[in-house]
Amino acid sequence: MLKNLICFLAILSCFNSICYSMVSGVKSNQQTTTEIKDTVNKIGVNGRIKFVTLTDGRKLKGWIKEIKSDSFILVDGAKLVGSKIVAEDKTNSALEIQFTQIKEIKAYRNIPGAVLGGIIIGAAGLGILALISLAGRN
Repeated sequence: MLKNLICFLAILSCFNSICYSMVSGVKSNQQTTTEIKDTVNKIGVNGRIKFVTLTDGRKLKGWIKEIKSDSFILVDGAKLVGSKIVAEDKTNSALEIQFTQIKEIKAYRNIPGAVLGGIIIGAAGLGILALISLAGRN
């Protein structure tokens, strides 16, 4: 009985750790200029931005065409050149955004990849727990 309870609690804690690893930490909406600059540099030229919230309340999305020391240029599209994605201003609406104008910025991420990673980790953990539980019965 005690062995079953311990296995159940171990499985439950494994599921909890998987769920918490997929949820990003709660942060304030305000990012510092240094954090914003670092985020833009991590995304890089030709990188995709999920959204940028400006201090005036506007929300924008797009691709980084160019990064400067105090700003970056956001365009509305991209094209495939060879095997690389290149940011492209499709509607002549390129916008230079100063880092000081940004309240929050978020990079586009491949969510299915993160979920798949969590599933793989969870399945491995459950497999190990099942082996331990079967080995303990002998």
